[in-house]
Amino acid sequence: MKSKRILAGVLSAALLISSFTACAGSSSSQGGAANTPTNSAAGGSAAAPVKLTFSFWDDPATSTDLMTKLYDQGIKSFNASHKDIQVEMQSTTLEQYYPKLNTQAAANTMPDLVITAGAGKMKTYVDGGRYIDLTPYLDKDAAWKNSFNQSSFSLVKFGEKVYGIPLNEAAGCVFYNTEIFEKNNLKAPTTWSEFLDVCDKLKKSGVYPLAISGHDTWAIAVLSAYLSNRLGGNDPLQAIADGKGDWTDSSFVTAGEKVKELYDKGYVQPSSLGDSEDQAAAYMKSGQAAMMVMGSWLIGQLNGSDSKVKGKIGVCTFPKVESGKGDANMWLAKTDNVAISNNCKNPEAAIEFLKYLTSDDFEKQTAEIAGKIPTTTVKIDLAKAPKEFGFISDCMKTSTGMFTFYDEALGAKIGDEYNNTMGAIVSGTSSSKDAFAALQKYTQSNR
Repeated sequence: MKSKRILAGVLSAALLISSFTACAGSSSSQGGAANTPTNSAAGGSAAAPVKLTFSFWDDPATSTDLMTKLYDQGIKSFNASHKDIQVEMQSTTLEQYYPKLNTQAAANTMPDLVITAGAGKMKTYVDGGRYIDLTPYLDKDAAWKNSFNQSSFSLVKFGEKVYGIPLNEAAGCVFYNTEIFEKNNLKAPTTWSEFLDVCDKLKKSGVYPLAISGHDTWAIAVLSAYLSNRLGGNDPLQAIADGKGDWTDSSFVTAGEKVKELYDKGYVQPSSLGDSEDQAAAYMKSGQAAMMVMGSWLIGQLNGSDSKVKGKIGVCTFPKVESGKGDANMWLAKTDNVAISNNCKNPEAAIEFLKYLTSDDFEKQTAEIAGKIPTTTVKIDLAKAPKEFGFISDCMKTSTGMFTFYDEALGAKIGDEYNNTMGAIVSGTSSSKDAFAALQKYTQSNR
């Protein structure tokens, strides 16, 4: 099995750090191809417009997430300025997104543009011939290609071909309510022992220490992936990816036990096992929960119109685990990307839309409105961005590398089964040892 370099360095630390360079008061563009396009090359004004469908994993009509709202506004703005290209968003919930996409892929009826995770999650569709190679379009427009931090292509590049355009990046963080922490004389934990001590004191104070979605098992896996990496470093998962590792490695099993301990000690909201990620985030937004371990996309929710904690959220690096082999400055990170499906009859028009979504203007809004990390070299005014964006900037200065989300790294079958394994552990239907032994057998049968 060919080695997949899915861990350390898969996303350059420089990618995140360079995005945080403040440029107070600046509104100028940062390069020719990165300017917001205003004209399309997809046909004359007299011709019928090219219609593109865009599959998206959230519904802007019901979502309070600022990034979702920004995409919705961006499509409307693009359609208004490009009469010869009209984009229609096809939205659904994240829970329903990939099952629906799998059905469309099997029937070869995928929409023109698809928002997608990268790495193994994306490779399944690439191997099935469902996404087109975007390398020629990048090579044709050197200014556009060079406007990106080149390491942002790490999770969408297979061999020498690029199959997705990275729109933004997210990093896993510990978000905490500064008002609750100050009231209880607590500091952001730097070690796992400190983390547990903080949880114990918060529980005694009458608030939920942690908000976790036990229903969306990928959300549990954000926490467990960090723990297993802190315990065992990069090698155990890399070995799994290389077809040589074993899920019964102590770093995985112990991580599962530590997550279950949070439930057993009552540090998690009682409704966790039935709560979606949005429902878990609601505990943070209402001030009922003091902490949440989640990707930095949470910034968009914490600053939404229904949030009661704006200006009250701090961010810290996931704590190190005493006696663990892992690097405490490694970060869990991913990119959100858009691929063009093999069903798209006018990829040039689709590329025009992708240039719009990666223009300086839109990428600045990505950071300064939604708090997402740009994948281009655009300079961000930290004074305009959500406070949490600046906090992540400070944290990332000591980053030594990145590893990506386990389900995305390992692909749909094994990655999703890892998430299911964590779900079984926290629900108490299986011990961590037995659950990972079962995952090992599953992996051996489904490589």
